[in-house]
Parts: sequence; C-alpha cells; structure tokens
Amino acid sequence: MACKNVGTVEQVIRILIAVALVVAIFIFEPSPIWMATMVVVALLLFFTAYIQYCPITALLGINTCEKTPYERIRMVEGQKTKSKKVSKKKTKAKKPSKAKKAKKGRKKASRKKKKPKK
Repeated sequence: MACKNVGTVEQVIRILIAVALVVAIFIFEPSPIWMATMVVVALLLFFTAYIQYCPITALLGINTCEKTPYERIRMVEGQKTKSKKVSKKKTKAKKPSKAKKAKKGRKKASRKKKKPKK
C-alpha cells in the first residue's frame, strides 16, 4: 500500500465537501452532465479520504499527515545534531590565529621585563 499523505483534518474536509456535493445534487437537480461530474468528484473525495492517499498532493509534494511520536523524536534529535555542528563551527571561528597568539606572547614577555628588580 502507498504511504499516507492525507491527514485527519483533511479527511474530514474531504468528506464534508463530498457530502455537500451529494446534497447539492438533490437540492438543485442539475443537468445530467453536471450531476455525473458532481458524483464523480464526490466519489473521488470519499475514496481519497478513506485510503488517506491522494495522488495529486503526492505529485505536488504535500503531506498533511500528523507526525507520530517516534517521528517527532527523530526530528528533534536531528535538530540537536545540526545545532551541535553549527556550534562547533562557531568555536572554530573564535579561535585566535597564530599571529594573534604570537603578539600576546610578546606582550607578556615585555611586561615581565618592565618590572623593576630590587
């Protein structure tokens, strides 16, 4: 079976629209062509809501399914590892260069020499 891409909220919306189309057929009594069109659309909406898969939204890359607790945990873990990588990059950038270290070393040595001896 194909993976699901229709969430619970979208299922309810699809079913409500399908029911509204069927009710509209009885209220407005459209021409046979419009009636057939409305029936086909209502059946497609019911069917996609029932199997929780819509090929059109799959082609568009849309997924309205709720994430399971396991997927949420995996997502949070993925964010933590990404943030660790970013923080490592920041610490590498903050390290002083060799030239700055040499200047600091010279300053410390010059301070020691300036102190008067007794």
